[in-house]
Amino acid sequence: MQGMLRCALVAAVLLACVGTASADELRVLGATLQLPFAYQRVHATQRSSHYAAMRTSESLEIAILDGPAQGQHLYVVADYWSDEDVDMGKLRTALRTQADEDRKRPGVREIAQVRIGGYDFWYMDGRVKNTNAQWPENMGATGEVGGGLLSVDFFAKDAAPLTPALAEALKSLAIDFDPLMRAKSRFGQEAEQMVQGTVIDTPLGRIELGKGAIARMVSSGVQYDGNGAAIGRERGFVARREGFWRPSFPTGLNFGCMSDDDARYKRLMSLYDDDDSVSIKERTIATGAPAPVPFLGGTGVLVRGKGPENYSRATILRTALRKDGTVYYATITRDGGTNIESDVNEWLETAAPQCRMDPVVAPAPGAPPAPKPAAGDDAAPRVSTR
Repeated sequence: MQGMLRCALVAAVLLACVGTASADELRVLGATLQLPFAYQRVHATQRSSHYAAMRTSESLEIAILDGPAQGQHLYVVADYWSDEDVDMGKLRTALRTQADEDRKRPGVREIAQVRIGGYDFWYMDGRVKNTNAQWPENMGATGEVGGGLLSVDFFAKDAAPLTPALAEALKSLAIDFDPLMRAKSRFGQEAEQMVQGTVIDTPLGRIELGKGAIARMVSSGVQYDGNGAAIGRERGFVARREGFWRPSFPTGLNFGCMSDDDARYKRLMSLYDDDDSVSIKERTIATGAPAPVPFLGGTGVLVRGKGPENYSRATILRTALRKDGTVYYATITRDGGTNIESDVNEWLETAAPQCRMDPVVAPAPGAPPAPKPAAGDDAAPRVSTR
């Protein structure tokens, strides 16, 4: 399944001893599964974006509490993608073509078309293409639901937790379309509230972009701990300066904050994409060494990079400040750019650090609050654009 949707779009979520069993319900996005084991949630993320298409995803790491795989972790990702301008017939054809190709790929154990909740899905069990993946084993299903694509994937460090019982739970999942529509509605409401004229409302504060600025919110995300408490907030915008003599290239502006953690900070500041399942031209790359810069009234760290070549290798500038247990960060992505970024940088240099988790968002995905088990420092898997 890993990589299947990447190609499709270009073409158009634990036994105390052997012999005893327990089960736990898992709800993630529009899917409900009866897992063949008890589990605890370690952390979770919700994210929605609307660039050319609307995409909503929920992911969570869970710890298996009982059974043969007790103590192991799974990374669960549910993703819903919809675009009114895409021919779904062509997309279904592309999915079938990709499935036929993946059957021949080493490491793929099974690919089959299955019926789930009244919808046709492609089920896949096997190793992902990316040899650098931190969670290389994948069991998942992707299908057309309500004019969009819904995928539910389990990622693991090895294939042991991806059992026939888990496969049966995946193939028997219940689909509720309402959460998908609510996520879209919440995003639309937030996008309308977070841009007022030339002012954008970010987790770091309200920023005035200046005369002639046009902006829209394109992404919003929240990170949660194992108990469902928000520990990170991010919001992204695209903006440009209107005017006859001004370039119209949009600038990407992303702002966020999160509780400080060495592993999360390392991932944040690493712009190099090591997914070798795609060519280097399709990945972000790091350029130059980290450098100290003024940021939020202190000294932050700036890292530079370039975006994928098929998007003209846009320049990426990310700055972060670690202070009093919180990481504050901002990312500017420009391709040609406008003088909007100079106004933003001027604000970022002197503004007081703040981490605003508002507005109130939906509950964290996954299980009810549970004690948080120890978690590893592993990065989340790369997930195809489903």
